[in-house]
Amino acid sequence: MPGGITLRGFIDPPLVASRGRSRVSRALTYAVVVVLVMLDAFLMRPVLMLVLDEAELGSYIASFGLATAACVMAFYAGRLNAGAQGRGRRLSLVGSLLMTTWLLGGLFIAALRAIGASTATELSASTMTTDSSPVTLQSGLQAILFLVIYIAIGLLTMTDAKEDRSDVFDARLLTVDALESVRIRVAQLDGLLTHLHDERARARMWLDELPKRQSTQLSASADLADHGAQHARLVIASHAQDPSTSGVTSLKNPDNPLHGHLD
Repeated sequence: MPGGITLRGFIDPPLVASRGRSRVSRALTYAVVVVLVMLDAFLMRPVLMLVLDEAELGSYIASFGLATAACVMAFYAGRLNAGAQGRGRRLSLVGSLLMTTWLLGGLFIAALRAIGASTATELSASTMTTDSSPVTLQSGLQAILFLVIYIAIGLLTMTDAKEDRSDVFDARLLTVDALESVRIRVAQLDGLLTHLHDERARARMWLDELPKRQSTQLSASADLADHGAQHARLVIASHAQDPSTSGVTSLKNPDNPLHGHLD
């Protein structure tokens, strides 16, 4: 558009708010995500105690931190995938890479949780023998529960991020459509302004030429007046020399107003 006006990246905030979900829906989604993250952190804690050899407080902090990091990773994966609309495939590729990393991390932790029944606490509570499999029914169910909650958290956060980005994208399109008439009007005004500039230049040229035209007209009028005066003098002289041709144009004719100025 002429004049450097662009609509790229322009979003009308009220329009985004009207297109998006309600605050209650967002609050409920975030509350469910927080609860699921806490459950996942509790299920993840025995694995971190076994792998990191942390104390109880350290394992709680590590488990909550890891669960929160996984939630944030899923959120940004969904946001990047949704934000790739109309921006090429690079963002989509980064989002897919984050989703793959997030999923592999969940599967790895679930596998550790299934084998994690070999902690000191769970060994004392189980009836496993030395030759039995490290995966017990309890650890397997806990691993499955962890994976289900982990995937539920990821799906909720990804969906929330995608809906936010989609609302913004739709609002941007609606805003551009709403301003399309303004874009056309601005283009028309630009054309009118160009026409006015041309007319102004033409008027300025006419004004610049006006003194020359006036001097030419005055010179022509003076020449015409001189010719008229010469003709009048010739006519008067001819009638003065030949009285037989007297008439109103003759100074000797009493009806001529100039008769009194003959002397």
